[in-house]
Amino acid sequence: MKKFSKILSVALLVALVLSLGVANAFADVNITITRDDSYQTGATGTRTYTYYQVFRATTGANGATSTGGGVNDATGAPGTVTTTAETGISYYLLKNDTNVGKFDLGTNLWFDLTKSADETRYYVSWKENAGKTADDIQAAAAWIIDNEAYIASDTVSADGDTWTAEVAEGYYVIEGSEGKNLVAATTDISIAEKNSYPTIDKQEKDDDQSNMDATKGLNTRDANNNGTQDASKVAVGDKIDYQVTVHVPADANMPIVVTDTMSSGLQFNDDVAITVGGTALPVGATYITAANKGDSDTWTWKYTIDATSETKGKDIVFTFTGTVTAAALVDSTKENDVELKYNNEHYVVPDFVEYETYFTGIKKTANSAAGDPLEGVTFTLKENGTPFHVRPVMSEAAEGEEAVVLYYVACASTDTGATTSVVTDASGLIKIRGLDGDKEYTLTETATLPGYNPLDEDVTLALTKDEGDAFEKAGTNTNGAAQWGSVINKSGTVLPSTGGIGTTIFYVVGGVLVLAAIILLVTKKRMSE
Repeated sequence: MKKFSKILSVALLVALVLSLGVANAFADVNITITRDDSYQTGATGTRTYTYYQVFRATTGANGATSTGGGVNDATGAPGTVTTTAETGISYYLLKNDTNVGKFDLGTNLWFDLTKSADETRYYVSWKENAGKTADDIQAAAAWIIDNEAYIASDTVSADGDTWTAEVAEGYYVIEGSEGKNLVAATTDISIAEKNSYPTIDKQEKDDDQSNMDATKGLNTRDANNNGTQDASKVAVGDKIDYQVTVHVPADANMPIVVTDTMSSGLQFNDDVAITVGGTALPVGATYITAANKGDSDTWTWKYTIDATSETKGKDIVFTFTGTVTAAALVDSTKENDVELKYNNEHYVVPDFVEYETYFTGIKKTANSAAGDPLEGVTFTLKENGTPFHVRPVMSEAAEGEEAVVLYYVACASTDTGATTSVVTDASGLIKIRGLDGDKEYTLTETATLPGYNPLDEDVTLALTKDEGDAFEKAGTNTNGAAQWGSVINKSGTVLPSTGGIGTTIFYVVGGVLVLAAIILLVTKKRMSE
């Protein structure tokens, strides 16, 4: 029965027999289930297991034993079954148990119940025509549950890596969220899940990269919800490319829900493209469905991937973009999060990528770093040598007062107030935010104050990551915060440099005077003659 293709255990049996020694009837044993390696690191969620007691068990009066194999041996062939001693198979159901009648039904394709000579018990064995493959075991387990052919049951939940239940010796069907199977428990047993779980990986690239960067994806966080990874360095207005890859297991049997959420500093561009196994999702395909939403703070899209022949065993790749907005300056997380949910949220895997912006600035003073601030000095801002647009962020002016520029923020050239010129304020400061940490920014002085010498070289700006209160504390020496770069204007007349144009002028003027003197001397001599 293919719908039960998830196999919960490598310890599943192909017969109602396992190795056992002499044991007291109805002793307690432990069944422990451990997640396998396909359970992705960082996954959370609660798993649910129901265990059904099908047969009680004991050994024969003479200590008879029996041996058997698992679902498959190393070659993939069904395990073998042998028995020893005259009492035969050691698993049985007590005669007076009302559960016996459930196995006398004509629908029972799996088990034969044979009375012992003293009619105190039933020996249990597979019907002669019953198979012993993994699929047959699962089909028998499903039949037991459907026909309520069990003595008792209980359901437990687990949110860790293992689940353990103390039970009486016997045969059990263990039903997990992904499937059902039959196990024998006469001593403590450990089961390793063989379920395959979907995986998810998120990557991003900015305009400095040609390919998606795997180092920028992170699928684990610490107890404080933080993680260490490489963030993309971007400016306000930049577009970031994102890629989310979901691998669907070949034996997946439940929908996979992928939800992507951008933090407040990102604008989702509603441009998701999807490929399935490397091929663009066909128009009108119904096995991947979407639900998008957007609001003033965050932008979210959600897709549900159905487990079908079109998706099983394939990579589903979502690509889309987000634009960095001015809200990035107060975005506390600067993240793009994604979350995968599978098996009715019993399996939840997060992943996220980050971006970061930078700020810079100068303080313009007269004659020395401690000199008076110079207000009204104008510069052209450049990024990698090209004029770069910013817009002023103004203060809220009280009645009768004028608003002042608090700082400049990167923007598109088409934005209202966009300019490439920045001007020092009353404190001699120019502050600029929302810059790309991978770029070089310079200021070219275009208009200085009367009586001061203009700068003859560009000013290269130092960048600081704009996070927390770093911008607010810059220049205060608090907590080692960055200082505004000091730029000094000297007052007075500009003197020519040695070997410059000034020396040339003296040579020219001197030559002219000498020539004039010679002409005057010759003229006077002729006149005297």
